[in-house]
Amino acid sequence: MCRPRVFVVDDEYMLADILAEHLREKGIDAQAFQGPCEVLRERLHPPPHLLVSDVKLQPFTGIELATRLRERSPNCRILLFSGDPEANHLLRPACFAGSDFKLLFGPILLSELVAQILHLIEGIL
Repeated sequence: MCRPRVFVVDDEYMLADILAEHLREKGIDAQAFQGPCEVLRERLHPPPHLLVSDVKLQPFTGIELATRLRERSPNCRILLFSGDPEANHLLRPACFAGSDFKLLFGPILLSELVAQILHLIEGIL
């Protein structure tokens, strides 16, 4: 049995790295990224089981990243987060396109984010 593979993306790399470290302590193969371009350059074999990403990224949003990643890895689950409640408007086009992305608005406690991740990867393997 392989470990769940999770990509964590935040433009504040330290936050992504802290979350990835917490997940690794729970036996998850977690990798931190600072931006969406890094993720798309990453080897996707095996593909990630879950993408955890900030909504507001550059040069394109976490929603665009999730959409592109889903095209390459259709079974990848998506958890987007933002400390900005205004980011909800960014998710509307994805919702209308039929996406099943999960979105959390901040402020978000690390323990809450980890619990959501564990719930999403439960039963994947």
